[in-house]
Amino acid sequence: MACSSNEQFSIDKSMTLDLNGYSIGSIKEQSFVINKYGETTEVKQKNGTITNDSSESDKLSIPVFARQRVKLHLENMKLILNPNAGMMGYGLRIGNGDHNQAP
Repeated sequence: MACSSNEQFSIDKSMTLDLNGYSIGSIKEQSFVINKYGETTEVKQKNGTITNDSSESDKLSIPVFARQRVKLHLENMKLILNPNAGMMGYGLRIGNGDHNQAP
């Protein structure tokens, strides 16, 4: 089962997101943005698929964007991007900070 939205999902606290075999996505530039200024955030995403079908001109297509001070754990996950022709994208983008950690 899939769920797609015209919204961008923001995570600004430590949490576990268990999709339990489901898919979730967005048509915005990033489907999920993980960021909490000044604090380390630990996020686990597991058991599902995150998609991005961005159609915003001059934007990137990114299913998961971990910004600064993020400890991100991906377990049994698929990250799928389907940008429009000529657009660039990343399945996972880690950036905008010196303290990002990928276990």
